[in-house]
Amino acid sequence: MEGRTIFETNIKEFREHLILSERSSATVEKNIRDVKAFAEYVGNAEITKETVIAIGQGTYTDKSYQKDGKYTCMWWLRSLGLAQDLAAYVHGDGSVAEVGCFVDNNSIAVRLALWINLDA
Repeated sequence: MEGRTIFETNIKEFREHLILSERSSATVEKNIRDVKAFAEYVGNAEITKETVIAIGQGTYTDKSYQKDGKYTCMWWLRSLGLAQDLAAYVHGDGSVAEVGCFVDNNSIAVRLALWINLDA
């Protein structure tokens, strides 16, 4: 999926759009504050729809590992771990945890592995 980067000009254009849409000043300021916080969180990284959804769903970030100054997250693999009730996952540093973890662990994210265009 094609990603984008947030620039200061994008934020200014968004502010103008909100004002022209007759949003209250409190709504404008809240939205701009949220966009700036999100832009600071992702830094110069490319922003994809999946990234926005993951952050919106409260994806846990692993403060032990950083990439380009930003915290990373762990994500599940479809492979079994060492036991039937464990699944392998990828650590925030990119290494694979083959031993696995119980699948009810909500600090590990699900990452899109395949994109199917249903409109084609």
